[in-house]
This record gives sequence, structure tokens and C-alpha cells, in this order.
Amino acid sequence: MKEVCRKHGISSACYYQWKSKYGGLGASELKRLKELEAENAKLKRLYADMALENSAMKDLIEKSSKAAREARGCSLSGRGTPAVGACRLPLYEPVPGGLVQTGDGLARARPDSDR
Repeated sequence: MKEVCRKHGISSACYYQWKSKYGGLGASELKRLKELEAENAKLKRLYADMALENSAMKDLIEKSSKAAREARGCSLSGRGTPAVGACRLPLYEPVPGGLVQTGDGLARARPDSDR
């Protein structure tokens, strides 16, 4: 055994490790194990690519939303959220047809002033 390990350039510890891992497997089982390991490696690469793409998309969205806030004149607090009162939209803005546009972008009926 030592001579065979020396001939193939592996240590005896490596031989015994392989023997414990693959010792009881037949040829078909060993082939299936190799296929599963290849598929696992492929899935890990796909996951890494998707995670990288997801991170890039989050960065892009964050940059575009930051640019939009700056275009509206919103200032940011130190934690990336608008400072209190920094980005106020008008509460009611008149729109045609007697409706008003609220700060959340929805058109609603003008509130009664005598309530």
C-alpha cells in the first residue's frame, strides 16, 4: 500500500481518508456521487452569481432613490432616512374636477372645512 501511494504521489493519510469515504461504494454509486458533487458545484456558482446580481441591483436602487430624494430637495439624516420635516410634500394640492391631490399621490375629495 505504501509503495502504491508513493507511486501515485499521495500520502497514506490521504489514502485512508479516501478509503473511508469511498470504500464501500460500487462503480455506479461512485459515478452518481461524482455527478451529485458536480451538480452541487454548479448550483453554488449559480447562487454566487445571483447573490452578486442581487447586491448590484440593491445598490442601483439605493442610488436611484437617493438621487430622486435629492432632486425633490430632501435632506438625509446620518442613517439614510429622511430627516424629520426635511421632505414634506404639500398636504393638499388642487387638481381639476374639485378634487385635491394628497401628499401620498392619491386624488381625493376636498375635505370639508367646517368639520
